[in-house]
Amino acid sequence: MNLRKLFSHFCHQIPDRSYSFCARPLYVCSRCLGIYIGFLVSFPLFIGIHGFFKMGLRLFWVALFFVPMAIDGTTQLFGLRKSNNNLRFVSGYLAGVGTAMLEYVSFSILFFNEKISQYLPKVWSSILLIILMIPFYYILKRYNGKCNRFLEKFFNGVAFVSLMTMIIGIVILYAFAIGRAVAQYI
Repeated sequence: MNLRKLFSHFCHQIPDRSYSFCARPLYVCSRCLGIYIGFLVSFPLFIGIHGFFKMGLRLFWVALFFVPMAIDGTTQLFGLRKSNNNLRFVSGYLAGVGTAMLEYVSFSILFFNEKISQYLPKVWSSILLIILMIPFYYILKRYNGKCNRFLEKFFNGVAFVSLMTMIIGIVILYAFAIGRAVAQYI
């Protein structure tokens, strides 16, 4: 299986917008890598902190994690400023946290039919998620452009596992949602 080709369906893969190891860009750009790492770190953390799919959340808090990426991408698109890979990674990581929240809350609503209470996220869990980003950011910034096959395989592997987890989660959500809708008419 050619993973680079698989990821080309989800990412533009522009080499100068990607971190590279051993003179080869990763399979995804720096923003997509941030999204994948943010998702893969956050989703299990939500389960660890809040339990299996019991959390409700206001969409405002989910959307708040997407704002930095929206600002970065939009201002770059309109030529107001030039972004860089480090900023793309950080804004993508925060969007990955928002994506994990959205998927976690969707599972919560789907598996627990009762009304889920709304709440504000615990500040310490948000701080923990940002702290967990720092080692990834540091490694990518420090070793970008250097030859390190382990890091190249590690980050490509993280992107693959995260993408598959997201896709499987979405498929499960759709399957259960369609099953519930059909069950109402039977």
